[in-house]
Amino acid sequence: MDLTVQAISGVMGTTGFETGPPLKSGPAMCDFFGGVHLFGAIAAALYERERTGIGRLVEVAMMDTVYASLASNLGMYFGTDSGTDLGSGAAPPERTGNRHGGLSLSPYNVYEARDGHIAIIANNETHWRAIVDALGLDALGADPRFQTMKDRCANMDALDAAITAVTRLSDKEDLFARLLAKRVPSAPVRRLGEVVNDPHLFARGMLRRIDHPEYGELVVPASPLRFSSDPQPDYQPSHALGSDSRAVLSARLGLSAQELDRLERDKVI
Repeated sequence: MDLTVQAISGVMGTTGFETGPPLKSGPAMCDFFGGVHLFGAIAAALYERERTGIGRLVEVAMMDTVYASLASNLGMYFGTDSGTDLGSGAAPPERTGNRHGGLSLSPYNVYEARDGHIAIIANNETHWRAIVDALGLDALGADPRFQTMKDRCANMDALDAAITAVTRLSDKEDLFARLLAKRVPSAPVRRLGEVVNDPHLFARGMLRRIDHPEYGELVVPASPLRFSSDPQPDYQPSHALGSDSRAVLSARLGLSAQELDRLERDKVI
């Protein structure tokens, strides 16, 4: 149901570029938002029952779980005439591409690199000064158009163009290393092949490689839930279909080898 909930909840309407059509989010975010919120509700209800003995009926609607994630877009909507009589501006774009959903942070975008793209965020003046230092943008740092967050948001197009002129000269991982060294929120835009081979995810134990008897080497995920005293489970490939049938039927039903042979010949199992 993810696509339909993305459509009705506003996710698609706020995803994509201003001049393009609405787009769905790449991941099935509404499916997972529903599941994660349901998990939290169940855990809270179980905690209350443990403490009070009172049980609860728990209900989570997928559409409800998504609304809060539109906070930045809603802030811009309610801050203009399109959302309230108290607004003071024209209707904002419903889709802002890779920029901040409320267009209230800058720089906040995905910038071209020599071998791909890199995402860079400045949430405050400290981040902005760190970006200037990491990328050698001294001229931009002194430019009166970019002195404050309000200034930078008012001149967003010019700032993004100036940053891109610098980032497109370097590889994304090099840019990432320079920005990370200055504690700038940033990340290279990675393809799926880069994600499933990310050394960080393997070092954390989130990803591991297993040998599958049918498919060969596979990369499989662990649980993102971590508890201090428990190791991650040792995931192994599932057995081939039917490989445990004889053992299960023998143990549970007490069938002999001869009886199992007959069932196999008759294609019962």
